[in-house]
Amino acid sequence: MPSLTDHPLFDSDRRRQWLRPLRRYAWLMWIAVTALAGWILWDRLHGIDLSAIGRRILATSPTTLFMAVSCCLGVNILAGAYEGIAVRSVTGRRAWIHSGIVASVANPIGHMVGNALLGAGALRYRMHSAAGLNAVQIGGVIVLTAMPFLLALGWLIDLAMVFFADEAGKALHVAVPALMAFGLVGLLKDAAWLWFVRRRKTPLRIAGQDIRIPSLHATLLQTLIGIGEILLAAATLYVFLPPAIGMSLPTFVAVYLIAVMVGQLSHVPAGLGVQEAALLLMMPQVPPAELLGAALLYRAVYDLLPLLVALVLLVTHETLLRRGPLQQSLVTQNQRQADDQP
Repeated sequence: MPSLTDHPLFDSDRRRQWLRPLRRYAWLMWIAVTALAGWILWDRLHGIDLSAIGRRILATSPTTLFMAVSCCLGVNILAGAYEGIAVRSVTGRRAWIHSGIVASVANPIGHMVGNALLGAGALRYRMHSAAGLNAVQIGGVIVLTAMPFLLALGWLIDLAMVFFADEAGKALHVAVPALMAFGLVGLLKDAAWLWFVRRRKTPLRIAGQDIRIPSLHATLLQTLIGIGEILLAAATLYVFLPPAIGMSLPTFVAVYLIAVMVGQLSHVPAGLGVQEAALLLMMPQVPPAELLGAALLYRAVYDLLPLLVALVLLVTHETLLRRGPLQQSLVTQNQRQADDQP
């Protein structure tokens, strides 16, 4: 049976051959998306008094700010907890504090780099390898930590299209019957995946490699954690928006996810400008100055604050690692847990 390292993704020559066409034309897509986002922002904001945005930001109450920070903190707690679950699932070791630190560093910095998977993956490799994990184990952790968002993404958008079709139809400019049809098909897809992981007991064989299917319990856990993370992330922005938004939180979650996905596909760092342009298009009922003020507050709480914490943790980690005691402590702890396993 071929090992995981035999897969083409671990073959640097074949990987470069696969990625060469994407790299060649990626800059064109980046320029096109950035130009489109810039045009939308200019079209919607060129007549706005910037002082109105400042007044909107200064008018934010301490209670609203506290709620947003609490939501952001909840996102990071869930991400850190699942990082620990992923490490334990791959290695059998319990390293909750270390995993929480890794998630608190990798996720914000990877998000701001503009390619969350590669940026966060490199940081995870650096920090987990210092704790004694090998490349295959770290690859497994990276795959597992991506699953909650991917699974929850489908469920939340599909549920919003079915149960909040009227509000979602206005935001997405799609007829309600068509939206409900798309949502029902999506829910069937989501349910089919749960049925598949429950019934499938043997690994899938893809490109000569056996891929183990997660259990139903693991899939449900991934989905619930992902839903929690996304709801809290969307709520971080939602609490800053004015009543003129005219939509409930579940409907806004679908709008928020679409804006986030557009920002991620653009590969612009943190989707800056692209995400805001998408929100302006989908929520024309909100005064642009109000929306931009809320977006700036959201960026400060959800992007800038975790980034500052991540940089402090990363510098501290690297400083302690160079002095030796941290690495020795992590490796010793992992070895002790490995010896305790039957």
